[in-house]
Amino acid sequence: MSDETNQSQSEEEYDAVLNDVLKTLRAEYKQDLPLRMEELQNSLTIANSDSKDALDHLKNAHVVAHRFAGTAGSYGFQNLSEAAQELDLYFKSLFQNSESNLDWQKISSLAERMHVCINESTDASDE
Repeated sequence: MSDETNQSQSEEEYDAVLNDVLKTLRAEYKQDLPLRMEELQNSLTIANSDSKDALDHLKNAHVVAHRFAGTAGSYGFQNLSEAAQELDLYFKSLFQNSESNLDWQKISSLAERMHVCINESTDASDE
């Protein structure tokens, strides 16, 4: 065999291994989506209950939404990433602008959109 043939086979083997690793990582991420969404929902529920730690839970919900916005797209869940980004941006504007009013209906609607995206992605079979 020529060096070019060996190099081509090595590249194909590397690509196959890399694709398998990425597929495994994506599957693990997909499996964790409902648990991550539950964390977001729990933080929002507690924050909305007027508990003494409501602000901390609202900030935690923001962190979770921000993580979703970044990681979901990296794993190929573009719709979820976009939905999470909307919630992330809403939280950013809320925390940066002291005159902003907390709109629970908007937060709930954006979180529900994320939930729908997760359900669609976990119901869909892998390609």
